[in-house]
Amino acid sequence: MFLFYALPLQNLWICLICGHIGCGRYVSRHAYKHFEETQHTYAMQLTHRVWDYAGDNYFHRLVASKTDGKMVQYGCEGETCQEEKIDALQLEYSHLLTSQLESQRIYWENKIDHLEKDIAEEISNMKAKFKETIDRCDNLERRLGELAKDKQSMDKK
Repeated sequence: MFLFYALPLQNLWICLICGHIGCGRYVSRHAYKHFEETQHTYAMQLTHRVWDYAGDNYFHRLVASKTDGKMVQYGCEGETCQEEKIDALQLEYSHLLTSQLESQRIYWENKIDHLEKDIAEEISNMKAKFKETIDRCDNLERRLGELAKDKQSMDKK
């Protein structure tokens, strides 16, 4: 999505679902407004940190504890750790994007199927109404002919 409003270049966020770019939640809140409108949960600050609006924290800082499954803070130092985070984030983004695109594809295919069924049913109903109208028109024309003959015979008498 192309942005028509001025953005502060130091605080840009991108939606990981659709690619919408907007200002951060404490500047002009464009990214947060996008979340409110679309419910796209994950946004990544262009510094490669992912924000989870639902969890209200940075995504890559939290990992599940192996013992009890609760979320715990995860700390890492050094350039290697940053590269690992970026690689993991890129992989996670690819999986997330793939799953979101797949779910959107399924959603829209189902929507199209429902529309096709609704339209086919509506066409069938319209055909039935059309046939009923034609039959009624034929009956009225036949009745009109009979009444015209009756009138002629009455006029002759």
